Amino acid sequence: MLITCFQNIFLKANSYLIEIDDQLIVIDPSEDTLFIQMILQKKKLLRYIILTHEHIDHIMGINRLKKMFEKVSIVATDYTSTAIPNPKKNLSVFHGFEFVGVNVDKIILTSDLIKINDYLSINLFPCKGHSRGGMFIKIGDYLFCGDEFIFEMKTVTKLPGGNSNEVIKSFDFLKANFHNETIIYPGHGEKFLLRELKIW
Repeated sequence: MLITCFQNIFLKANSYLIEIDDQLIVIDPSEDTLFIQMILQKKKLLRYIILTHEHIDHIMGINRLKKMFEKVSIVATDYTSTAIPNPKKNLSVFHGFEFVGVNVDKIILTSDLIKINDYLSINLFPCKGHSRGGMFIKIGDYLFCGDEFIFEMKTVTKLPGGNSNEVIKSFDFLKANFHNETIIYPGHGEKFLLRELKIW
């Protein structure tokens, strides 16, 4: 498995391109042409676009990618699926424009699993804290957490739907269910190990 992180110009959000054998998975897609080119250069099947949460800096590329790859499946939580087409809920209106995203293909209500091949699956765990529509994405020994946790930063909960008590629940969930050497890829900034995660 190969993971490539792309930092967007817009709010410096991270987009991830994951290569597993002959398949590609995108987490929090950028609409940046350079990111699109990265996908095209692989010349492999883009199977899933998975969203860690509903905020505009993490969903910007879904319309462009869905138009280019009609068979790709967009995966998100129930709340994120309702927020994507709503400029107020996805916060784009507060950045001076109105983004209306395409429909989600697979809605995650509770912990779920997507089988990739005979030896690897994507484990999905809805979470709340930074936002109402958050989701942890676990692939092998790697965890993608969006903005629920960013290395050496306090989780932002002042945006609509933020809840500091839910952040503590998310922290406890990770510590109870995953080993300390799990590599965490956040929505902004550098990757880190679970043992380095703190509640600020």
